[in-house]
Amino acid sequence: MASNFLRHLPPGIRRSLVPLAVLLAFILQPAGVGAAESSYTIDPSTGRREAIPSCYEYEETIAVLEGLGSMKGIRDLYMTGDDRLFVADTGNDRILSIDPATGTATAFTGPDDRPLKGPEGVFVDAGGDLYIADTGNERIVHLSPDGTFIEAFVKPESELLGPNFRFTPRKVALSPTGYLYTIKDQSMLQLDAYNNFRGYVGSTRLEFSLNALLIRLFATAEQKSRLRKAEPASYLNFCLASDGFVYATSLDRKGGQIRKLNSIGKNIFPEHFYGERSFDEAGLPVDPKFEAIAVDRNGIVNVVDINTGRIYQYTRDGVLLTVFGLNGNKKGMFSAANGLAVDSGGRIFVSDYATGTIQVFRPTRFIREIHSAIGLFQDGRYEEAEIHWRNVQEVCETYRLAYDSLGRIDYKADRFSESMESYFLAGNKEGYSLAFVELRHEWIRDHFAWVVLAALVVLLAGIQAIRRFRRYSAENVDRLARGGKNP
Repeated sequence: MASNFLRHLPPGIRRSLVPLAVLLAFILQPAGVGAAESSYTIDPSTGRREAIPSCYEYEETIAVLEGLGSMKGIRDLYMTGDDRLFVADTGNDRILSIDPATGTATAFTGPDDRPLKGPEGVFVDAGGDLYIADTGNERIVHLSPDGTFIEAFVKPESELLGPNFRFTPRKVALSPTGYLYTIKDQSMLQLDAYNNFRGYVGSTRLEFSLNALLIRLFATAEQKSRLRKAEPASYLNFCLASDGFVYATSLDRKGGQIRKLNSIGKNIFPEHFYGERSFDEAGLPVDPKFEAIAVDRNGIVNVVDINTGRIYQYTRDGVLLTVFGLNGNKKGMFSAANGLAVDSGGRIFVSDYATGTIQVFRPTRFIREIHSAIGLFQDGRYEEAEIHWRNVQEVCETYRLAYDSLGRIDYKADRFSESMESYFLAGNKEGYSLAFVELRHEWIRDHFAWVVLAALVVLLAGIQAIRRFRRYSAENVDRLARGGKNP
């Protein structure tokens, strides 16, 4: 196959053929391929798309539920450890529990005396209890697994919140420490088990604006009073991952679109621009708006841009793995994708607010190999990870992350020459330099005696050359002193 042919080519030639292979992949792509089947990555150095094999395939659409009818205005998805899908069926004022394997579903509408009203978020703990962001009723509702009302968390009493504070939870999660998290504009609000306010964490930052600075310097007091006060970027969504971190999306374009908050609310996710800018009908640039985020058991981060319908998948270190999906009216496409969930088999569930449907995408062998390689590498099982990265190369010779990962594996195994080759093909200059330095040190260690001998030879030759030069110079000085005549 082509990948085997390319592997036996010299590194320089192989590197030069990578762009051609990418171009051919686009040209030879079959007509009519659905959005899920069209996958690509982005070259971090140029920002250009690079075609890769299909990563996800459309499987089915969940639309009408037996005995419960259709869904309307879905706002949130949550997947439990046993692959039970919970849906915030906001337009129907209910939470749905769906078994994707059988298609059976159960509806939760809250207590009879005050049923749910426009719920926009749902979280299920390890015991099966439900925590619902009952947005319309300005509360968080706690239900037992069978739907029995247990308690409600309402606006907390605290002088720190101010008199104009409104408690309108849109998303909700319960931390291992027993704190409830919900979004409040630019921060995550915390409540304890007794409905006490425990502070804000993970506040976004205020972006620098040259226009705002000039206005503050030169505008009159009246002009300043008419201007809207600048505020930090708001959060859009968040989820509590199995690793205990809170992953969130925001409108912060300066490196905080995707955030990973530790126990003190500090973002430890790499800060750079994520996704791609699109253009509206007037040709103006539009930044991605990640309406949903889901993190699987291996720490793979998935976000969806509601503006384009594209799903971006990153490692826990912020490295892009794949992009797929698109807005449209065919299967595998969306009108307003705004909810994500991932099951234990790696299938991705995407809700569409506009159509009230959930589309399911199953992973291909290609992306499964990538996920396996990443998981094994994170566990320190480098030899096993290498096998999976080789399998990735068998499918796609041009996948840069495979070369980069093999470069790291060879580096850790002290195979510096092979590491340099892999880093070169990945375009990783820093990794290549590090491997070169180690290879140079290794060569010096292995040939130390010869290096010392060569250095001594060079030193002695240098000393001898200096002596001859001095003798020659002295002779010429004497000759010139005698009027240029030889003795």
